[in-house]
Amino acid sequence: MIQMNNITKRFGAQTVLSGVTLHAEEKEIFGLLGPSGAGKTTIINILTNQLTADGGTQEKVFLCIAVAAIIGYFIGWFFYFSGYQSVPLMLFTLVALPPVYYASIGLWRGNYALTVLGGVFLIAHLSNVWNNLK
Repeated sequence: MIQMNNITKRFGAQTVLSGVTLHAEEKEIFGLLGPSGAGKTTIINILTNQLTADGGTQEKVFLCIAVAAIIGYFIGWFFYFSGYQSVPLMLFTLVALPPVYYASIGLWRGNYALTVLGGVFLIAHLSNVWNNLK
């Protein structure tokens, strides 16, 4: 899903986008049509993070959380195989981050079943590990 709400972009004193709202669901095809200078390329550049909007909101927060979770997971495996096996670090990176990844992907995609399953997976995973540590 791609969503932009009330996006504004200015270059100096010139406002090139004002109040642009765009909503596209998964597998939906859409096009940007308009004359030269209408802001089509600016919208694409904002969506791909090549430019930042001056105002409005974009729904990419959960995608960033998911990317951070998967990077943290791989960092955890790096520490594990390098011999640094601290229990709190392993619990956080190898046990807690995979369910956070699934839950944030579910929120980003608007798939609330995946979000709930990610939360259940987190609780089950942590309780299982906790019981095995005793």
